[in-house]
Amino acid sequence: MATRKQTSSDELPSSRPQVVPHTYGSSDHSFTLQAVIEMQKTLGELTSNIQALTKSVESNKSKVDDLVQWKNMILGGAITIGAIVTMLAFGIAKTWDYISIKPPSAKNSQSIEQNTTPPSLTPERKPTEKQK
Repeated sequence: MATRKQTSSDELPSSRPQVVPHTYGSSDHSFTLQAVIEMQKTLGELTSNIQALTKSVESNKSKVDDLVQWKNMILGGAITIGAIVTMLAFGIAKTWDYISIKPPSAKNSQSIEQNTTPPSLTPERKPTEKQK
């Protein structure tokens, strides 16, 4: 059996190692370059999609603006018609106050009947001087 020499931790190694130390990172940057190129491609796709969405939103905004304009025109027309109808109703109500329609009373109905009966049905009258 081989005997090992025990060295204390204070002693320096006598020689350098004969093997090249293993490096954990490679000096090949192809993976990093490929990742950057893929990110750039994805960024270009995202930019074009955002531009398409922006155009779509602008066209929808113009359509919504047209609908709002139509709504405002209809609302304004309804308010105008309501104001005209209100003024006409007020005018008719005030005019109606000045027009008096009274139903005929019993006394008035007899005088109306006398005025509307033909002369042939009226009681005989004595001839006046003009008729003689």
